Amino acid sequence: MHNKIFTGLLKLFVKCIVECCYRHLNTYIQIIMKFKNYVASFAALCLLAFGTGTHAQNLVANGTFTAGTASWTFYAPGTTSETNPENLYGGALATNITGEIDNESNFRQVNIPVTPGETYHLSLRRSRRVIGGTGFALPPIPSIIRAKVYNGANLFLTQDIASSNTTWNWQCASFQFTPTTATVTLDLENVNNPSTLGCIIDDITITPVKQVITFNGHACVGGDFGLTAPGSVAPNTLYTNYSWTGPNGFTSTAQSINFTNAQTNLNGVYTCTMTLNGCLQVTGEYTIGLTTTATNDVAYICQGDSMSIFGIFRHVSGSYDSTFQNVNGCDSLSTVTLHVVPKPGSILGADSLIVCQYDTVRLETTTVPINTNFTYEWRPNIGINTNNQPNVWLIADKSIDYKLTVTGNDPNLPCSIDHTVHVIVNPGNFLKVNLTDTAICPGNKVSLLATGAQSYAWSPALYLDTVTSDHPVSSAETSMNYTLVGTSNKGCRDTQQVHITVHPEAVLNIPRSINIYGGETYQMEPLTNAVHFYWFPNSGLNSTGISNPLMSPEVNTRYFVSATTENGCSIFDSTDVYVKGTVIDMPNAFTPNNSNFKASKRGIATLNSFKVFNRWGEEVFSTTNIEQGWDGRFKGSAQAAGVYVYVVDALTQEGKVFKKQGTVTLIR
Repeated sequence: MHNKIFTGLLKLFVKCIVECCYRHLNTYIQIIMKFKNYVASFAALCLLAFGTGTHAQNLVANGTFTAGTASWTFYAPGTTSETNPENLYGGALATNITGEIDNESNFRQVNIPVTPGETYHLSLRRSRRVIGGTGFALPPIPSIIRAKVYNGANLFLTQDIASSNTTWNWQCASFQFTPTTATVTLDLENVNNPSTLGCIIDDITITPVKQVITFNGHACVGGDFGLTAPGSVAPNTLYTNYSWTGPNGFTSTAQSINFTNAQTNLNGVYTCTMTLNGCLQVTGEYTIGLTTTATNDVAYICQGDSMSIFGIFRHVSGSYDSTFQNVNGCDSLSTVTLHVVPKPGSILGADSLIVCQYDTVRLETTTVPINTNFTYEWRPNIGINTNNQPNVWLIADKSIDYKLTVTGNDPNLPCSIDHTVHVIVNPGNFLKVNLTDTAICPGNKVSLLATGAQSYAWSPALYLDTVTSDHPVSSAETSMNYTLVGTSNKGCRDTQQVHITVHPEAVLNIPRSINIYGGETYQMEPLTNAVHFYWFPNSGLNSTGISNPLMSPEVNTRYFVSATTENGCSIFDSTDVYVKGTVIDMPNAFTPNNSNFKASKRGIATLNSFKVFNRWGEEVFSTTNIEQGWDGRFKGSAQAAGVYVYVVDALTQEGKVFKKQGTVTLIR
């Protein structure tokens, strides 16, 4: 029942396959390079079905499982690879070699070259075995085999294929897979373990989903060309049932279609559907794009520019033509009509402006010839009031270049010209003064100092010793605001303001002189706006730092005072304090309820004795304390109103003796 494993390669058939692929290689390269319509690579077109070919590869050729470069092996649990004529399994033909997949025969093909990312068909014919072998029962119903396409851990297809026929019947099976690797392995294995009879297979085919349509001729209007679908290459591939469709209802059943004196109505997609190896319906497409034999183009350039037309630079309006061969190999006449578009003639305006910082600057231009449809654009659009007018203004800050672009209004090509204005800005912030806000007291002066300018002008001139110097002196008597305008060596002007505050003058009114007697105190009460004081000398003063000190000198003294206002304005003055000699006197009457009878003095004196007598000579009061007086009582009793006699003996601090005897009237 089992045949020996076919392990040898049919070298002659391999040579045929390889040579066939090589013969077509040059043709495909020429087609791809010339027309560029074909996007499939040659590797996909010449599929290495366990070997590469320009057509699909039937992996099982009639009579052998080792056709071409195919090299089938078995794998566990199979122990052999079985191939026999189909009539041994129930088929009709004794000349068609087929393979059996059963428990002892699993098929594997490794290192099948493919193009990563391209989609492929896998197809085969199969039938359940319907004639048993000696000692072996028929396979179960259904008889199942498993097709698997993979590369290592990358599984691209796995499919169980069931056959349930009870009489011989070839059935087709086809699937698609898209590999991501450059080679794949195909396994066909029995699923009905432990059955030793299984499924019969034939015409195992791998081919790209996109079949290659071959173009020949020239894709030119008026030219001849043809399209050819893949053809049969015995024993590997058999294409049948060609069916073409194309633009405008075109149909054909031939392998090749041809056209003469082609016109653009033939442009479009041509599709050919074919049957491959009796099982698989495949499709190929080709897009025809006939090019015209003449082209007419229009080009525009701006006046003064040039354009390369057919390798020659042109700058004059006119029509220029040339004959050339296009990408499809067609002779074409190409005509280019060149139009020279006028552009604005010139821009009149200053090329450069030298200005001072902070100046208002006008950028004025005139474009000739005058055209109200011109458009304007100033760049950069920084600092200017607008950027789309011929005349603009700005506040100068720093040196900058402005470019004005004036553009014409031709709708086909807006031509423009440029004009650049260099704005050179000299510094405007150069003037410095030593004082901007200061204060003085009346009678003082302020020395002002300015730097940075070449010339100076002060205003107003009031109280200034000069108005053109960089160091004038102000003798301001009232608060003043001065403006200084400095002019640099570039002619730029800068301004500074100086404010001088004149504080109120210090006021101090005190007596020119003061008379006091020894032992007396005088409190100064000045009229003043000062807040800080200093008196000198300090002898006889209770404080030297207040406005109203108590003064009690022992001798004639001149006091000096310095008074300062809260704003720092000062005034100086002095006063003389005269200390007069002691004066003693006695009153001639008194009222006990209001006062005591005693010596009246100004200054300092001591009392030796002071006695009072009534009219009978009786002593009613006596003391040695000059500050003590008689209260009109004697021995606790109020004395009668009347005349009394007194005797007083005193000594002043100057050493002058004062003695007096007299009468005093007591009044009640």
